[in-house]
Amino acid sequence: MKLTPVLIMTAGALLTASCGGTLSIVPFYEDRDKAFDLPLEGLWTDQDAKETWNVRKTAGGYEVGERQEALRLQVVRLEGQHWLDISCCDSCCDDSSPSIPGHLIARVWIEGDELCVQTMDTDWLKGKVRELGFPHLELPDRKQIILTAPAPMLRKFVLLYANEPRAFSETSRFHRVR
Repeated sequence: MKLTPVLIMTAGALLTASCGGTLSIVPFYEDRDKAFDLPLEGLWTDQDAKETWNVRKTAGGYEVGERQEALRLQVVRLEGQHWLDISCCDSCCDDSSPSIPGHLIARVWIEGDELCVQTMDTDWLKGKVRELGFPHLELPDRKQIILTAPAPMLRKFVLLYANEPRAFSETSRFHRVR
């Protein structure tokens, strides 16, 4: 299975904390925010059919990838919008290498047979958290920012900037294969 750049960056950041990106050390949602109404299960491919996501439903959400690259996708609904909390599955975390358990925050929606995903923009976020004094760590040698705020504060921050276009990366689009 070939993973998309978004998932490669996520997996690398989650497993080794060596790639760029924005992570949180805690989930940004509460159990009551979990949603199961977004039909993610299936096979998704990018526009060129070079990369795929094989999304499987699990008891608590979804998984994408194979054993050593598997990621957990938790769909969350906040104020009418769907979000993903992307984290490392227990089966793929390797205790032999240093890692920072993390959660990648992404907006997600489906338009017809297209899955649309936007992660938070690291450069915009760095400026915003510095401006606000929002709890975070910066790993400049890795071009990474780690949000360290408690879950309620993080949730409030995400909702405050949910409709700020600069807060998010370009939309990655995937077409449903099956």
